[in-house]
Amino acid sequence: LEGVEPVSPPVQTLPGLLKQVRATDRMTHFAPQLAQLYDLSIDAALALIAQIRAGQSWTEGPSAGVKLLPVQAGPKAGSALTAVVWLDSDVEFPAHAHMGPEKVLVLEGAYRDSGGSEFWRGELHQSETGSQHSFRAIGGIPCICAGLNAVSGADP
Repeated sequence: LEGVEPVSPPVQTLPGLLKQVRATDRMTHFAPQLAQLYDLSIDAALALIAQIRAGQSWTEGPSAGVKLLPVQAGPKAGSALTAVVWLDSDVEFPAHAHMGPEKVLVLEGAYRDSGGSEFWRGELHQSETGSQHSFRAIGGIPCICAGLNAVSGADP
């Protein structure tokens, strides 16, 4: 390909391409992972993404700069605490212990946990029963995470 001269696309293709890109949410491709994490249908996961973007159902979290969006998960989630977490840039989610396993899927941004590990958009962070940590949004932008925090070893 080094010897191939670049070709500009036809002018009429740019508006259509931009329209398609702007109509696609950056979280849409996470719908299958959200469906699996929360035991939801794909349609319900897409509705959750729309709810995340709408910003109307968020509640204040355990500290300033933290918001929570409770998720009504399916039966396979058991009694686990299920919520989407929003951390403003450079804000910390307070230290907490895990009574059961925790799974956190990073949907936007990134965070660093108190052990020094970093988790970026698209990564799944799993914590074991009995562990504890805090985590802080990094990268200069808010961090949005989908979390499932089991309250006992019987939960997923």
